[in-house]
Amino acid sequence: MLHDAKLSMGFWPEAHKYASYVRNHSPTQALSQTTPNEAFHGCKPNVASLCIFGSKCHVRVPLESHQKLDPHSLDGIFCGFEMGSKAYKIWIPARHKFIVSRDVLVYKKVFSLADSNDDFVTPIIQTLSEGVPTSISPSAQSTSSRQTTNPTATQPSTMPPPEPQFCRTKRITCPSWYKKAADIQKTNEDQNKAINHAMKESHEQWHAAQEHAGIERTSESVRDLEPVPTDPEREVAQVAYLAAHGSVTPTSFKEAVEGHDADEWWKAMHEEINMLKERGTWIAEDLPEGRKAIGCRWTYVIKTGPQGEILCYKARLVAQGFSQIPGINFSDTFLPTVHLDSLQAILHLAVAHGWAWGQDDVTGAFLHSDIGKDEVIYMKQPIGFEDGTGQPVCLQRGLYGLKQASRLWNKHMDSKLISVQYSTQGLFVYVNTCGK
Repeated sequence: MLHDAKLSMGFWPEAHKYASYVRNHSPTQALSQTTPNEAFHGCKPNVASLCIFGSKCHVRVPLESHQKLDPHSLDGIFCGFEMGSKAYKIWIPARHKFIVSRDVLVYKKVFSLADSNDDFVTPIIQTLSEGVPTSISPSAQSTSSRQTTNPTATQPSTMPPPEPQFCRTKRITCPSWYKKAADIQKTNEDQNKAINHAMKESHEQWHAAQEHAGIERTSESVRDLEPVPTDPEREVAQVAYLAAHGSVTPTSFKEAVEGHDADEWWKAMHEEINMLKERGTWIAEDLPEGRKAIGCRWTYVIKTGPQGEILCYKARLVAQGFSQIPGINFSDTFLPTVHLDSLQAILHLAVAHGWAWGQDDVTGAFLHSDIGKDEVIYMKQPIGFEDGTGQPVCLQRGLYGLKQASRLWNKHMDSKLISVQYSTQGLFVYVNTCGK
């Protein structure tokens, strides 16, 4: 079987298993009019799935394992059946491994490596007496073999093979419009790079001037500064740059405390810590045995005005909720949210009937909600504000980053609105107790 399929001895275990499988499903002289498989199981076996060992086959790739333009099947070699199932065991040369699948198309009379009737077989290389290798097809090989067996056949000619003829390849030229469009695109990119470089330089010069003059950067002082006279195109470029890249915002605590705006970021972090302590967000406790404290990190945002001026520096402490464990420090995370269509309908009714409407912003919204007693969450102390004991804190209120923070805020807001005569009917609808 291995020699017929032109397979190496590494496939000997698969060939041995398949040979035993075929013999058990074939008649034998030891049993009259039955097979070993039928004698053992008591029913006739189904031999419709038997194939030639080493045949070429195609294995279908599942939809979830390939993209739109990827091939939908893989070339393989039939090596029998998987033990205990009806699935095929296929060797994939491209991946150099076996796979088990039932979505297989096996070609009955086509070997995958060296069958003379296979069009996919590479030509056989023979060496003539002159030592020059020549590629011949399988049909020509069989003809030449018959000629060599005849003693009266003429010997091959000793003339040298003809020299290969070389021809110049055709030059492929791009259309003129393609080169013109590429030039325009390159010019635009160069202009954008020059504008971005000028914006960065002006931003650095502005910071250096403020540090040299000792100007305190607050929202009032920034608004009082006289703008640098620029042309309209430069102003548009400045707004576009700030919209695309934003200000120089640190991404870690180290960048914040070592940058040019270290004083502003320390001030913002102290404001955040003071607010957390005033709300009673946590209590320092010893970590129980078997529990792990989740981490936390600082996030930074520079809030700017419509002209790109800096309004304030905002720092927020965020819990690393990705390390929470279900059933230990959180259970449910679902919360009801208003549908956009419902909100648009309410706003339409408010405008049509002349109802009073408004929008409120709650500072530190998640910090108003309490964490239940059934969910005990331990967190490491904020970086930069450790007390030196290494003791974790036990969270008492919801913190940004927790998996259940949004749900806790929804429960808190729902209870407060119901306490002031609001009822929940998809949206919060005010109920007038006077009947008006």
